[in-house]
Amino acid sequence: MKPMQAEYSNMKSISTVIGTAIALAVLIAFTTFFISTVSRTIEYISELTDISLSKASVVSIAKSIEGSWIESNDSLVITLRSSYHEAVLLTGVVVIYSNGTYVIASRNNMVYGELRFVNTNRDSDELNKLWLPIALGPGRSITIVIPKAPNDVSIVVITISIPQAVVAIPLFKG
Repeated sequence: MKPMQAEYSNMKSISTVIGTAIALAVLIAFTTFFISTVSRTIEYISELTDISLSKASVVSIAKSIEGSWIESNDSLVITLRSSYHEAVLLTGVVVIYSNGTYVIASRNNMVYGELRFVNTNRDSDELNKLWLPIALGPGRSITIVIPKAPNDVSIVVITISIPQAVVAIPLFKG
């Protein structure tokens, strides 16, 4: 081998090593980009699935909670029954009167002195000392008695909570 050929051969092998290193770096960068893109796509699909499941749960809850209210002489009686397949939490009650005044009962808005909760699933209709939120299991009923204001009731809305969503359900007079 001539000296010129040996030098050319050494440069060729160095170029091959450098080329291989660059190709390997590009391959690693592409693989990292691909893996991170797939990971983000999976997270995005998971979030979309959770959102669609919570929307489906909201519709299912709204259809499975039966409730009505009636006005008696001195109180408003709200009756609720759940046919949802798992326990839900009654987290709030809102009563709006015809003159615009309202009563809100929730964990943070303590008007418990004015509310009475009657668990109608017991052998007797004994008055229970319950506080919001109240768990309402499948097939369970509860009656809420609120002292009536001098005005007529216009709207009654309850809020029901499950881990995926909170649902506001208007109740009908009946």
